[in-house]
Amino acid sequence: MKRTRRNHTAVFKAKVALAAIKGEKTLAELSTQYDVHVNQITQWKSELVSRSTEIFTTAAERKEVAGGPDLGSLHAKIVSISVQYFPLVSVQYFPLFLFAEGGFCAA
Repeated sequence: MKRTRRNHTAVFKAKVALAAIKGEKTLAELSTQYDVHVNQITQWKSELVSRSTEIFTTAAERKEVAGGPDLGSLHAKIVSISVQYFPLVSVQYFPLFLFAEGGFCAA
């Protein structure tokens, strides 16, 4: 008979991954204790290790990493500089990608 798919909580995953990192028991022992496959424990362990730096990042560091350049303002600046230096060229000849994301529509 086929087993139904189980969804584990984040707390359970963290507990199993921390037990694997401690190394007091083998992966086979943890597998039988928590009734989870060895490959799943290994995956949770590697994810915990790779994402552990997120715990200690400050709000300013998170904002710096997440906040990329504002494309709308960059497109507006490109268009304004282009119009300033090339006043005789019609807007229709500017590349279309300048108008796609920033909302600058010539029509």
